[in-house]
Amino acid sequence: MLFSRPTPWTPTAVEETLESCIDRMGHSDTSLLRQQYCSLLKKSNIAYTRWRQIPSTLTVDVKKQYRRTSATLHRVHGCITQSLGAASEKDFILERAGFWPRASPRDILNMLTLSQISLLSKSWKAVLIEYAEGITMVQRATRISQLTRPEYQAEHLRELSNPGRVGWDGVSHPDWLLIELESNLLIRQVQAEIASEMLAPSSGKNAVVQLNMGEGKSSVRESLIPCIVANLADRSSSPLSLRRLQIVRESFAW
Repeated sequence: MLFSRPTPWTPTAVEETLESCIDRMGHSDTSLLRQQYCSLLKKSNIAYTRWRQIPSTLTVDVKKQYRRTSATLHRVHGCITQSLGAASEKDFILERAGFWPRASPRDILNMLTLSQISLLSKSWKAVLIEYAEGITMVQRATRISQLTRPEYQAEHLRELSNPGRVGWDGVSHPDWLLIELESNLLIRQVQAEIASEMLAPSSGKNAVVQLNMGEGKSSVRESLIPCIVANLADRSSSPLSLRRLQIVRESFAW
């Protein structure tokens, strides 16, 4: 019965060393700057300790989540393929002869690309965006199921805290949605905000933006930069469009 209780929190060697350092600094240093630094460090350590002790309220039933998102995706895919399938005797003849257009997921999603989306009606665009969003939710459920081990706790919480499309929507940015699908990720709110600011600075002038530690610098090349490039590159091959696209590519050639 006792061992059925939640396990207690025990500090790691690094945390014990940090607490010891804070202790020594608090008693030996008289410099005002060092005292302020020690105070901030202590607050940060307390916040981190509380975070580790908080019960996992963001946990989800991974299997249930996957079943639910998969069922939704299967339903939408079925509706799409049924609408695009053969309906008349002539259609069935073409289908049996192998001349009926395919309706694989890739073929369906291809209609959301910049070169094809203008051919869609608003209703079809909405359906295909719902379909694409359904796939990203299945991808998310799969990623969460792969991050259940203790060493992946930070990544696990990050996935759980990002429900997707916060600060932007697939209707306005279908190209961003395709980037999520291709890269198997969900663009975070802060990344979407920075991408929007880089595309149209609120000041109306040239601007420099900063992405803080832990907010996705490592995945910038997979999410932010493609989002910006996708917006700058339109279907017209005007010299101005090509020049703007070339500038972005050169700027992030690292």
